[in-house]
Amino acid sequence: MYIEKSSFVFNTLKYLQFNSSVIPCSAGIYKWVYWPNLENFISNEDDYWKMLQVFSSKRIADFSRFSDFKFEITVIESSFKSLCDEDIVPFGISENKSKKLRDYIKSEENRRKFNDFLKSAIFSRPFYVGKADDLHKRLKDHSSGRSKILSQIRSQGINNEDIWVGYFELNDFNEKNDKQINDVFEEIFQRIVKPGLTQRPG
Repeated sequence: MYIEKSSFVFNTLKYLQFNSSVIPCSAGIYKWVYWPNLENFISNEDDYWKMLQVFSSKRIADFSRFSDFKFEITVIESSFKSLCDEDIVPFGISENKSKKLRDYIKSEENRRKFNDFLKSAIFSRPFYVGKADDLHKRLKDHSSGRSKILSQIRSQGINNEDIWVGYFELNDFNEKNDKQINDVFEEIFQRIVKPGLTQRPG
């Protein structure tokens, strides 16, 4: 099971745990995104809304300050709140916009359209970006539990099938010295998407 999007090949973390052979042994960069299987809830408006609330309650991003830019930037995921509040507003939007969204998704057609938009937005901004001289070895280490990221995911009660890991191969850089290009790709990507679990670029 995989998704190919914008040159990144995605599999769920759960899938990679049992099928690591699909990961190439080449150099590259990789990213992690949180995407629960929202398609299962599209047919019912109330269930879909509840899933959006659950999605918005997960905090998989730390407060991060970047000072190596032209401007100092602080990344704060202010939309994430505790689920103890049953009236949680998805994504931290205003009550007025929340009402507009709730009205919009009343029809299944609109729920599907919003879901496509949401999926595109989520896969565009990962919560973690990394590099590897050997993607197979690095991602196998991650999926087998030797990773700080997994502890953060587990603390939020997120299932491995809801985490998608995508990799971008750099097949043209096989020589040892050329693998340093990973550092360049990784930092550029981090500076563009500002992943929440990356403390500083590079």
